[in-house]
Amino acid sequence: MSLLSLVRLLVLSNFVALTMWLAMPRPSDAVAMEPHGQLAQPAAGGVLSNPRFTDTDTVVLPDGRVRMYYEDGVSTRSAISVDGRAFEEEPGLRFQGRMPAVVALPDGSWRLYYTPADGQGVYSAISGDGLAFQPEPGVRLERGSAGAPDAFGIIHMSVVADPAGGWRMYYDGVATAHTPGQGPSRWTIMSATSPDGLTWERDARFDLGIVLDEPLDGREGTPSVGAAWSPEVTVDGDRFVMYFSAELSQERHSGVYRATSSDGRRFRVERRPVLLAAKPSDTPRHTMQGPAGVPQDPCVAGGRIYYYLAEEGIFSGRL
Repeated sequence: MSLLSLVRLLVLSNFVALTMWLAMPRPSDAVAMEPHGQLAQPAAGGVLSNPRFTDTDTVVLPDGRVRMYYEDGVSTRSAISVDGRAFEEEPGLRFQGRMPAVVALPDGSWRLYYTPADGQGVYSAISGDGLAFQPEPGVRLERGSAGAPDAFGIIHMSVVADPAGGWRMYYDGVATAHTPGQGPSRWTIMSATSPDGLTWERDARFDLGIVLDEPLDGREGTPSVGAAWSPEVTVDGDRFVMYFSAELSQERHSGVYRATSSDGRRFRVERRPVLLAAKPSDTPRHTMQGPAGVPQDPCVAGGRIYYYLAEEGIFSGRL
């Protein structure tokens, strides 16, 4: 090989390496992160930093305020904010149930979807003011049959009105019981549809567009997806936008990702992350609340994204 050919080969190799490096997702590509100050500042003092407060859902009220619903043990509580940043706890319990997902109904009332303590099914409650909820009879969605991805339970629901009519629910299906010391079983993001918000049927044609243990973008040699969970779906015009947590084989790429769909069934995952792990480690540590340091349980409202960090609390950033 001539000297000129060798120089050309080296230049080409460096160009390819630089191109691949520039294409990798980095924290600067993510949303504008604010310092890890706690999300909520209750008037009585203290902050919502109790790691027991998880699984949030937020709604924008008619007067522009933001109400956050969150899980506290086996109950649902709420907090209120005028700017979406500083929240004040509202007194009392909203409902005795977990994993709140709240939607506004056409008549001005509010419907709360929740799971009981064992997570074995989805139920609902109704409220005129978003504070005092009354249970509705029946089960909205039963857990799956033996062998199904949601045979053990249903958690982390997100419910939206379908622009084409009816409602769509996205959730994590839990296949088996948790194994002490080994973290939870693998969860599967699933979907269901309803004409009225009360009678639900699983959508067998739902496709998130990723395969566990395969590369996120389908390219050989890029980080593979070890887990994907906690879907949060919003509707932007006639487009469905899903935010979900993903744990990748290289933890510096773990965090919250976004996927879009025109029909609510077939999604395309964006390669650029929305949020990345705050302090990535070569040896990820798993807790009962999920992987430490990895943003999870995303929730979106009023141009902000809210998320949970295991053993720390609830935080937010601008979208």
